[in-house]
Amino acid sequence: MGIMPNTSKVDMVNITPSTKFLIVTQATGYLVWQAVNDIIDNMDDALAQNFQVELVKGKSNPKVILTDDGHGMDKKTLEKCLILGVGEKEIDNYKGRIDDRASGRYGTGLNTSIATFQGKATIFSRSEKDKLYKLTYDVAEINKRGSWLIPIEEADAGETLWFDSSVNGSDTGTMIVIENINLFRNEDYVRTRQELIKTISRVFRKHILAGKKFTFKGEQKSVELEPFDPMFHDVPIIDDGVTYKSELMQDTYLTGIEYRCRKTGRVKKDGTIRVKCYKLPRADESIAKKYGMNMVNSGIYVMRHDREIVAGRTFDLYNKNSTLNRYRVELYFNTELDEAMGLPYMKNDVDPNQQILDKLLDLIQPDLKEVRSWWVKGSGKVTNPK
Repeated sequence: MGIMPNTSKVDMVNITPSTKFLIVTQATGYLVWQAVNDIIDNMDDALAQNFQVELVKGKSNPKVILTDDGHGMDKKTLEKCLILGVGEKEIDNYKGRIDDRASGRYGTGLNTSIATFQGKATIFSRSEKDKLYKLTYDVAEINKRGSWLIPIEEADAGETLWFDSSVNGSDTGTMIVIENINLFRNEDYVRTRQELIKTISRVFRKHILAGKKFTFKGEQKSVELEPFDPMFHDVPIIDDGVTYKSELMQDTYLTGIEYRCRKTGRVKKDGTIRVKCYKLPRADESIAKKYGMNMVNSGIYVMRHDREIVAGRTFDLYNKNSTLNRYRVELYFNTELDEAMGLPYMKNDVDPNQQILDKLLDLIQPDLKEVRSWWVKGSGKVTNPK
C-alpha cells in the first residue's frame, strides 16, 4: 500500500521580528572606536576623500558627528541604507562601491554601528544635483511605537547651512549625527578622544598615506590625523634627530587560495593575499617602550581593503617571545576572501582557514629563524640606523 499524500492545508506565517530586536543590535560588543571605524568603512565606500570625526560634550550625554564628502545618497538609497541585510539589488542606483571592492558586505554595519552608541541618529545626505534629505533613526522611539517605519524628509535651511559647512562646500556627502549617547559619558570624553585619534590613525594609515584626509574635531582644536605605521617602515620613527626604520624582509603573495565566488557560488582557486614581513630596528629601551616595540604588539596585522582588522596576532603559527619582539607581518586581502579568512559581520576579527595558515607558515618560517638569530647575536646591543 502506497503512502497517501498529505492533503492538509499549509499556512504561511509572518516572522518579521519585533521592533524589540533593535535593542539587541545595541549590544553588539563594539567598542566606541570599532563602531566609528565601521561607519568610516561606509564613508570610504562612498569614495570620500575627506573624513571628519567630531566628538562633542552634550548637555548630559556626548554627541558624535561623522562627515564625508563622498557621493552621498539620494532619497531612494537613503530610505534603504538602514535595512538589515540590504544588498546590491536594493541600492542599485548608488554611485559608491557596492561590489567586491567594497568594504561593506553584510548590510548590517551602518545599522549596528549606529545602534551601538545607544542614542538617536540623524543621517543627512545629498547626492549630485539633488536635495539634502535627512533620515531619523531612534531605536527607543521605534520600539515605543512598535513600528519599523522611520521618518525621512527634506532638511530645512538651517540644517542645510550646517551640512554645507561640515562638508566644506562639497556638492555631495553624508553627515551622521549621533546624540543622547549612552555607550559612554561626558566624563569619558578625554579618554575616548585619545582612543579615537590613536586608533583611526593606525587602522586607516594606508588611506591617509594614499592622500585621504582625516580630521578630528571637538572641544579642543581640530587635528588633522597623521598615519601611525606599526611597521615603522612607510612612516619611520624620527626621535631626537634619529631615524628608526624597519627592514622589509619580504613583499610577496600567497597564491592559489580557494574561495567561493559570491555571485556564482562556484569554488575558485585564484585567490591571493599579499604578505609583507618586517624586522623592526632594535632601538634602545626608552624608544622601544615609547613606540610600543614589545611582545604584545609583535605579530601579524591583517588588512582588508587597506583597513586594519586585527593587530598583533600569531594564529598559533608560532609563540611570541622576546627574540621575536621586532618581527611583524602585514596580510592584505579583499572582499572575495572574506569567507576563507573567517571574517565575521562585525569585521573585528579573522579566523583564516587551514590552507591559508599552512601557506603562511611555509612563507614566514625562514624569517622567524633569521630574526631569532639576529636578536640573540646582538645580545641586546642597540643600533640606531639613520
